[in-house]
Amino acid sequence: MVSVLPGALATDLGYEGFVIASGLARGIDTAAHLAALPRGTIAVLAGGIDNEELHRSIGEQGLLISERAPGFLQRGKDFPRCNRLISGTSCGGSRGRRALGLTDQSKAERYLPCQAA
Repeated sequence: MVSVLPGALATDLGYEGFVIASGLARGIDTAAHLAALPRGTIAVLAGGIDNEELHRSIGEQGLLISERAPGFLQRGKDFPRCNRLISGTSCGGSRGRRALGLTDQSKAERYLPCQAA
């Protein structure tokens, strides 16, 4: 079960004018996108679609970004590319432990701050 923190944080940031940029994985990413949908959200896709309804909602109300063709099935090696795109959409950010510092590395190469959550 995902805690309420990602949704609450995304909601508060949205009210302050920030747009949420994240992957579209189940769990924390999904909670953040659902909460941010009314105020602004960007989903970066590594490949396939886990949550078709959320994918459609973000396509209608937010922004979907992918370097892959529709229907491409993601592989483990595709996620660093996804993290690079998430980093490229932001001027600052936070990351969970699963990102393994790849987003931090992309930001460091561009001299941008990155906060850990």
